[in-house]
Amino acid sequence: MLTQLLRGVLLALLVLTAGVADSSARIRTVNPDGTGDFLTIQSAIDAPSTVAGDTIHPVFGIYQGSVTINKPITLLGGGFDGGPGQATELFITQGDGVTFVAGSSGARIEGFLINVFTGGVALIVQEGAANVEIVGNRITANGRRPIEWIGAPGGRIYLNTILAGGGNGVLIERPNGLVVDHNVIFSVGFATPGVQVNGNTGLPGGFKLIYNVIRSDESNALASNNLPPSSEIYNNIFIKGSARGGPVVQTDNAQFFIGFNHYFLASGTATDAEINEPFYAVRNSRTTGDPLFVNFPSATSPLTFGVSDFHLRPGSPAMDTGRIGPAFNDPDGTRGDKGIYGGAQPFEDDGGTPDLPVVVDLQVTPGRIVRGGTLDVRAVGKIGQ
Repeated sequence: MLTQLLRGVLLALLVLTAGVADSSARIRTVNPDGTGDFLTIQSAIDAPSTVAGDTIHPVFGIYQGSVTINKPITLLGGGFDGGPGQATELFITQGDGVTFVAGSSGARIEGFLINVFTGGVALIVQEGAANVEIVGNRITANGRRPIEWIGAPGGRIYLNTILAGGGNGVLIERPNGLVVDHNVIFSVGFATPGVQVNGNTGLPGGFKLIYNVIRSDESNALASNNLPPSSEIYNNIFIKGSARGGPVVQTDNAQFFIGFNHYFLASGTATDAEINEPFYAVRNSRTTGDPLFVNFPSATSPLTFGVSDFHLRPGSPAMDTGRIGPAFNDPDGTRGDKGIYGGAQPFEDDGGTPDLPVVVDLQVTPGRIVRGGTLDVRAVGKIGQ
């Protein structure tokens, strides 16, 4: 527990040193065994002492019960794939998982394993919120859907692995500046699109769907309606795991930028009708066929956490065929790949582990004190390599 405490203290010090606008921002730990600042996530959020800019950090373990976020805070887990006992898990047996409501604008959730088995929604972002970020989580919902984004402006969904066992992987209503990038999104076993976007052409902000791997078993990988004209859909890999249920992509006549995507069907080589790329898409920019993932052999393969590997093998038709321009290149400067490992910010294979600092030097003075005395503890840490 000393290591966990030092990590929290050091992270708090580094956050403050980095010049956070609110100098009162702090790390609040949650541990059901009583060694943290709070016993539950909700009590940490609701505490009057928790203010804008604070980070709530539940230690490794399983947390049950719905959570409502009504403050601009960060909910920071320890990761989802660190081995036995090394995950921060939200296990929901009744109702929904985490709901962002009015007052939570600017909030963020990162580094969680989220499992909902009740027909509820794992993550809901309501209209009263804005600029919410959902980053680096593994999310599963059986019976309904992992994410609902309902009219909240701004925000980003990225670096997540999302598995729906009974509805859309992601349902988005009235996107207004939302960016969805570098995610794996699967809807399996039901006739629902992997991503469903219902827009409003009158909204000033567009919608971006870029660098994702999206699959639906028995419906469209993507279904969109009335997207604002400033919207952009590119560098995605769309997969349809069944020949049933319509084309790979279903859009209406609202015109926006779409192109440089890859299409793959379980039935093999897709016809133009099966792909259904809209008439205004960038001509001759799409690719089709087996994307040749490192470890995902077919369109009907199950998504196996920790095993499925969506890197592209040499010879993949989705490699080096992304949108053209320096802004879309891969980190090595070559033309960007399609899928989650393309572009300047590829998917991170870190198991959802946040960039917490590592203590590299610790000094405690004096070496001996009497009861009631004072110790001076100085820690030096680094983030990353």
